[in-house]
Amino acid sequence: MQFIIDASIIKKIIPSVSGALSKDKNSILSNYYVSIKDKILSLTSSNDTVQVNVAYPVENTGNCEFLAKPDLFERLKALNGEIYFELQDSLLTIKNGSYKTTAKIFKNNDYPLESTADYNTIGTFDSNEILELLKAHIASSKEDEQTREFTGILIEIDQNKANFVATNRSRLFWINKKVDIDKNFYCIIEKEGILQLSRVLKANDKINMLYKGNPENITKIAFQSSNATIISKTINGQFPQYQAVVLEDAQNVSCIIFDRESLKSSLQKVLALSSDDLGVVEFNIKENTVELTVTNKEGEVATDIIDFLTCQEKTHTQITLNINGRYTLDFLNNVQSSSIYFYYKEAIKPLELKAISESKINYIYVMTPVR
Repeated sequence: MQFIIDASIIKKIIPSVSGALSKDKNSILSNYYVSIKDKILSLTSSNDTVQVNVAYPVENTGNCEFLAKPDLFERLKALNGEIYFELQDSLLTIKNGSYKTTAKIFKNNDYPLESTADYNTIGTFDSNEILELLKAHIASSKEDEQTREFTGILIEIDQNKANFVATNRSRLFWINKKVDIDKNFYCIIEKEGILQLSRVLKANDKINMLYKGNPENITKIAFQSSNATIISKTINGQFPQYQAVVLEDAQNVSCIIFDRESLKSSLQKVLALSSDDLGVVEFNIKENTVELTVTNKEGEVATDIIDFLTCQEKTHTQITLNINGRYTLDFLNNVQSSSIYFYYKEAIKPLELKAISESKINYIYVMTPVR
């Protein structure tokens, strides 16, 4: 059997699928599953949590399926132009101009390839929206968190609203958007699935979301684009009641409005002095300005002053808050909005940052103050 693949396709596929390969070198999942059928090249990588499949059209005579070691595609990444392949038994001969090499391939009998044929459809999303909603993962806990629900990301669809939520106990990031899906859906997706999804999805595409199981017991969730499918396991558990921590509708809440770029710039300047993980910033909220102060372990001090606007429906209290500056920058770097609403109550109470994009995506970010 012979087939031809342009090197540019190889260079597009490998970054998308390489991250999902199993790290266990003795596992069959440490190899790529390669399928060429009906002029479509399909490359699949898997680990114990997620499976990623990417497909591109190719020129071929005949169909085949086999397993290939990752080093084969690392060699191919160095080539340019058309690459000619000839498969005989378990030997793959590769030619590119004057370059020639061979690679051993393996039978794929035991590879656990997952199909979405029996999955249920949730609905269709714009990939740009999904990529924005996925940004909630920055607030999820590390893998060593004992409560596994906190290591994943909640995906909930309720009353025509898609909610993506993550938390690590110190902060919670809730991103939501109105959608034309008249279904209720609830699952916690593994963080690994979200990371691979963020890596593979491209802008300006349509994404079909599907699930395996029944609404009360969803075991896997899949996302299908025009040329890729990402399947992830889910986490069996109950996510915290994220709506309960939102401040904006509570009583006796103060609110001020920042220009996002101004706040971001000011934080970056004062945090340049800080070397600790938290990056504690003192927010001294005055009548119409906020003074930001950072003091490092050597007693050196950096300050900056920024203006703010007041909310028409809220008053604002003059107060000094100690906030996690690095967490705040995480939020500012991941929202598409020029205005940031800053809600607060007391120095020891959680505070909330909120932004709304032009496409009506809501970003809600709740943090505990630093004591």
